[in-house]
Amino acid sequence: MVSRSGANPFGGWHLLDIYQKLTYRDGVTRWKESAYLLLTALAQRENHGYALAQRVHELSDGDLKLGPGTLYGTLDRLQGAELIELTREEVVDGRNRRIYAITGAGTELLADRAAVLAQQLVIMNQALGFT
Repeated sequence: MVSRSGANPFGGWHLLDIYQKLTYRDGVTRWKESAYLLLTALAQRENHGYALAQRVHELSDGDLKLGPGTLYGTLDRLQGAELIELTREEVVDGRNRRIYAITGAGTELLADRAAVLAQQLVIMNQALGFT
């Protein structure tokens, strides 16, 4: 279950809770959706930041557009958590380009997230009477 750190006195969630990582009782961190989409893009192929931002936009069906601050901040956090790694740096048209790849731990986390989403989908379909 989710620990509601920062729950407000009115029983709801602080708006900031939506944007912060949530921690489950077992200490596993739940990342923001943008992080999962970046991992998904990297599971398909290693790539550089700008191309990853474009791929996340496509994967979200246009709903999520990552600005540079969010993109590179999330990439830094994913790298710090050893979920992705910097594989090389290139210079293209005079600009430095960092190429990232997903790690084994990143692949495991993404697989776990997919399993959770699949379970939630079953529950939602049952609630709606689709099964």
